Amino acid sequence: MKKVFLVLFLLATLLCGCEKDEKEEIISSIQLSETSLILQLDQKHQLVVSHIPESLPSPKYNWESSDTDIIKIIGEGLIEGVGVGVCNVTVSTLDGKLKSQISVTVSPVEASSISLNLSETSLFVGETSKLRTTILPENTTNKEVEWSTENSEIATVDNGFVTAISKGKTNIIVKLQGTNIADTCKIKIENVEASSIILSPSEVSLYVGETSKLMSTILPKNTTIKEVEWSTENSEIAKVDDGLVTAISEGETNIIVKVKGTDKTDTCKIKIDSYFKELNKEYVAKDSLTVKMVNLCVIKNKENVISYYFVYTLKNETSDKIISEGTFKIFYKNRNEGENQYGFFGKLYPGESITRSYTFKTIASDPFKVLEYGSDNFFREAPIIGSLKWDAELK
Repeated sequence: MKKVFLVLFLLATLLCGCEKDEKEEIISSIQLSETSLILQLDQKHQLVVSHIPESLPSPKYNWESSDTDIIKIIGEGLIEGVGVGVCNVTVSTLDGKLKSQISVTVSPVEASSISLNLSETSLFVGETSKLRTTILPENTTNKEVEWSTENSEIATVDNGFVTAISKGKTNIIVKLQGTNIADTCKIKIENVEASSIILSPSEVSLYVGETSKLMSTILPKNTTIKEVEWSTENSEIAKVDDGLVTAISEGETNIIVKVKGTDKTDTCKIKIDSYFKELNKEYVAKDSLTVKMVNLCVIKNKENVISYYFVYTLKNETSDKIISEGTFKIFYKNRNEGENQYGFFGKLYPGESITRSYTFKTIASDPFKVLEYGSDNFFREAPIIGSLKWDAELK
């Protein structure tokens, strides 16, 4: 009897266990709410996943993007479009047995407008200005722009840098590449006016027949109009051609340079002197004495010695000066050197005059060329501009 009872107990236990197993439920599938999705760049989206049977608690999931350069997983089912393209997002249970997938396309963000930081601006010729663009919305995908000018003879543009070329008005245009979205900046170009012109040197002394080049500087340095006009106050004394002054005859005059189309000028004082003075003619020297070369004889003797004999007068025609006599020096023809000076160093009072004579000598192979009068010429090796000189060359 006991054995029968034990068998019946074991049989009942087995039947109860089978009924319990039949009642236990498990998740059989998971499913994303969408099979495909289109996002714009930088747009976020929350994916929703469901499971069957719905009566069971939601399991934990793994999320994966097939291309993180296009879609980035930033949370539980929260995705963000970070690059243009197509990729798959997969959700799976932790054991990897159940999965669901969605195809996501990330589209570019189209621009709605472009604007320049300046609607108009003014520049001087030679100046530059940088134009900057603002494209909306800020996350626009294509930010490539094209720059152009309506008149490149007035202003040019390179990557937003505007360069003023010449006086006038034009427009600088920026356009989003591949679209008709554009903006314009009005450009007004003005000349840089000259404030002054300076001649160098300001004074020039020349002998008849000599030339000298004058140089002009226009300020400011970026002045647009750099053309100048040259003129002389007395073309019988000196003439000028593009700054080159030619000494015509003795006297003084002014050379004038002017910025073309303006009243900006500068002047150079020109003093013209004959290199050699005439005999028996009075000249006022720098020391204020009146000098006259009465006679100048150049004689070559049989021994090949050349004598330079000269007679001169000095006169003090001032009314209130006591003037010391100047000296004479004679210079060699073929070398920069002169003979020691000759003079008496006496004093002439107002109204006084004196006549003196002297002879310089040299050999025929080393002749003299210039006889010069000056107040102090002992150490000089060549004649100076503005002094009194006579031709001492043997004819």
